[in-house]
Amino acid sequence: MNSFFLHLSIADWVNDVVQSFVTAHGDSFHNFSILLLRYLLVPLEGALRATPAWLILLAVGAITWNATRRLPIAAFFVLLLYAIGCFGLWDKLMETLALMLVATVLSVVLGVPLGIFTSRSAWLRRILLPVLDIMQTLPSFVYLIPVLMLFGLGKVPA
Repeated sequence: MNSFFLHLSIADWVNDVVQSFVTAHGDSFHNFSILLLRYLLVPLEGALRATPAWLILLAVGAITWNATRRLPIAAFFVLLLYAIGCFGLWDKLMETLALMLVATVLSVVLGVPLGIFTSRSAWLRRILLPVLDIMQTLPSFVYLIPVLMLFGLGKVPA
């Protein structure tokens, strides 16, 4: 490094703040993840695995047809899901579907009220807009670091 420049770094401060946050609230996040697993994700995954494959294929076909009003597209989606089952990946597909459904429900449950509150509160908008602007410039994998620190490895961070 060139000796002309001052050495400025906030890395130690950021690491200390994150470590103290994890120490103070890590157990709460862990308990929340156990509640999500026990009462939401595992039962939904079990229900999806217990549902006959033909019924899920029929439901996906009906949802796709309702969204597009085009039978060839709906048939194509059903065919692609059938191919996943033919490759022996149906259980993994149901696991992923359960994760996506839970993540979508949580996002809507948290995001809609927060969005409504932000639209009606000038001070919250002034706080959140710069944070959201910064978040848009960062790659999505950057968000995994704090999630993994707070929740650990497993289904909930996924």
